[in-house]
Amino acid sequence: MSVSERYDSNVWFAPRSLVPADLPLDDFVTTLSPRLEIKSKSEKRVDATLSAGGTANMFAYNKDLGFLSTDVAGVANLDGWVSQVFRGSTLKLSDTFLYTPEPPAFVTGGTTSAPADTFSRGIQAFRANTFSNIASAVATFQMMDTVDLKGQYTNSIFTVGTLFVTGPTGGVGFFDTKVNDWALGPSLHLSRGDTLSLSYRQYQLSQTGAGPTLNFLARGGELEYNSKLAPGWITKVAAGVKVVEPGNSAFATGRFEVTHALEQNVQLQVRASRDIAPAFFGTGGALVSNTASVFVVHRFARDVSLLGSGNAGYSETTPIKGTKYYSYGASGELRYMFLRDTFASLSYTYTYFDLNQVGALPYLVERSVVMLSVQAMWK
Repeated sequence: MSVSERYDSNVWFAPRSLVPADLPLDDFVTTLSPRLEIKSKSEKRVDATLSAGGTANMFAYNKDLGFLSTDVAGVANLDGWVSQVFRGSTLKLSDTFLYTPEPPAFVTGGTTSAPADTFSRGIQAFRANTFSNIASAVATFQMMDTVDLKGQYTNSIFTVGTLFVTGPTGGVGFFDTKVNDWALGPSLHLSRGDTLSLSYRQYQLSQTGAGPTLNFLARGGELEYNSKLAPGWITKVAAGVKVVEPGNSAFATGRFEVTHALEQNVQLQVRASRDIAPAFFGTGGALVSNTASVFVVHRFARDVSLLGSGNAGYSETTPIKGTKYYSYGASGELRYMFLRDTFASLSYTYTYFDLNQVGALPYLVERSVVMLSVQAMWK
């Protein structure tokens, strides 16, 4: 359970010109967030985790913006059960549902969502009731002692309900989006637990919004290397090429992630990626999306920690160029653990988002949030 109070300089997530003149852009928001997590392990060695949470938000000035959001996530690790039928094989299923009027721009620093969030690549949409569901399956089949056949499939859905920005949008809008993404290929086990994988990937995008339905297809190959070069170091590197249709344009793609404990009290995570993603806000279609993030935790004392994160994103529509998305943000949080499972924190977050679209009005959003919160956990 967490309780927080924050000052938000832009609760509409939109430029002043798009917000009704009689409503304030900034506000004080009180938030109550309960969450329940259940972990289970059966006799057949099936590990499962189910978590569900809700958030109640009350606004001091824009009282009509008060809302309840919810998220539900489930992960089932079926490795133990599958390996009994196919020796050395694995299977992991996961699903995440989110309803919120405040769509996020980036995945929370320091975490890697499973499955990866297709819709959190630096695009900050204005306030609107949004629904997203991301389901994923990852499986490996052992062909030889050192060679597996690895496959994965992700289905991502994004839909929009009520819009809260009533001013002229100048061409800026939402697009309901469906994405099917799958990959298949061999994986080679090397020494020290390293793996080298080669896969064929296909990414199919379908959107509805203003005008006719949009359909795009991206396909290509990818080489991935996961390494544990030294104790405390975990590195993932991937590189490939995707061809986007219509247009038959080829784009380089890739991912990089490194996680390391610099010392006993310092942890570091760095991530960067370049991939094809959906343009569900501003204009429809496919994007060539580039993102980067860094997350650091420094524990000064047993009860005091400092957390810092930074995110940056740049995307451009394809095959028709003309819309560009620029975003970056930084946050810092001071956390004090005054009981074993209870802590208080003070944080500051700054975000910048610029949507540059040919023929549309200027769209620039800057936002600052200062928050004081208390969180308690019972096991």
